[in-house]
Amino acid sequence: MKIHFYGLLHIADNDININFKPKTNDEKVKIYIKNSELLAKSLYEDNIDYTLLTNNKKELNRIHKSSILKIKEIDFKTSIIKGSHFYPCYYRIDVFNFLSKQKNQFSFLIDLDIVLIRSVITKIRKLANKKNVLVNDITNLILPAYGFKRINFEFSLLKRKKWKKKWYGADFLAGPDIFFKDLHKFIKPLYKKFQENFEELKNQGDELFMSSAIEEIIETKKFKIIDARSKKIIGRYWSVPRKHRQESFEEIFRNNMVHFLADKKFLAEYNIDNFSKNKFIYDFKKYNFSIIKKFKGTTSLLYNKFIKSNKLYY
Repeated sequence: MKIHFYGLLHIADNDININFKPKTNDEKVKIYIKNSELLAKSLYEDNIDYTLLTNNKKELNRIHKSSILKIKEIDFKTSIIKGSHFYPCYYRIDVFNFLSKQKNQFSFLIDLDIVLIRSVITKIRKLANKKNVLVNDITNLILPAYGFKRINFEFSLLKRKKWKKKWYGADFLAGPDIFFKDLHKFIKPLYKKFQENFEELKNQGDELFMSSAIEEIIETKKFKIIDARSKKIIGRYWSVPRKHRQESFEEIFRNNMVHFLADKKFLAEYNIDNFSKNKFIYDFKKYNFSIIKKFKGTTSLLYNKFIKSNKLYY
């Protein structure tokens, strides 16, 4: 079965991102494009195809003309309420529709600030079929951030009878076209409920209604849901203060892919010429444990603890 990876970069002027503070919209978009280039470079080393999906290819090329990215412009029809948290991420609904039309293909939709650090192609070839779906179960990261009571309440607003205590990250999702067809079908009414309860839910991204839709798909028993995180395919690394207990650096870097949620600028500035996985691990470790990085982390921790504790990340 053909395997293809995709990323999403929807250009919008009023999106919110709490992980970094660009000076201009062009700077923000350029950082995302450069992140995507590093991701693509790491995937190409493993002979994996990658395409960046966007709503405006011409604008991407104006901001930063990439020599290595395959960029495809697709239609986006999802209506968005202004002021949404992580505004462009709701357009994943349109990407699910696009992926539902990629016949006889096992598609991966992953975030741009992910890097493949260990070969994964052999592992995913064994998993890629019409019955398997790969998810990123991050329940243990979410619960310390929001608490069971709040999450259960938010799920109830989407008309779930009872939350089944599973939260799936939108940074990594993979499956065949028939899965994405079902996901798009189940997610539309849930997103409508999300919009109806927007004032209560505006601080949530798309993971809430996506997780709820996956729960409904699980009930159909059509697919085998596989946690890619437990398979060491994907891991998350926060280099900033967070509310959950994070695994050790060494443990996280045993994954095939790592999501660097708070290091977009480092990834954007990384020299992808002569990229190698081992060199990237060495360079990131050197950066991450530098005196300057430690100082910034300590001051950020104190600031968040005593001034703005709600800014700790999950």
